[in-house]
Amino acid sequence: MVESDLRSGAVLDNVFHGSKRMNFYDEIELEDMDFDSEENKYTYPCPCGDKFEITLDELKDGDDVARCPSCSLIIKVIFDPEDLDDEDSDEEIVLGQPVTTIKVV
Repeated sequence: MVESDLRSGAVLDNVFHGSKRMNFYDEIELEDMDFDSEENKYTYPCPCGDKFEITLDELKDGDDVARCPSCSLIIKVIFDPEDLDDEDSDEEIVLGQPVTTIKVV
């Protein structure tokens, strides 16, 4: 079921999420969100000027709702839980370390 938000003109998906009725502003693929490695969270621009946010731990716990801390809008995050394991396995790159080149003959 789809209903319009008369205040913003946005079309909100009116769905049941678990046992709660949720109105999503949009559905966004995880790869379209920005990842902040210092805060360990994903963000996406909100129309209010702030950013929707969801932490990596929330995603791993099965939460797929990113919330804007400045307004009431929420988005549904579309992702494959198996892809979250890739975030943990990223190797840290240390800049300024000497590089050794081996020539194979």
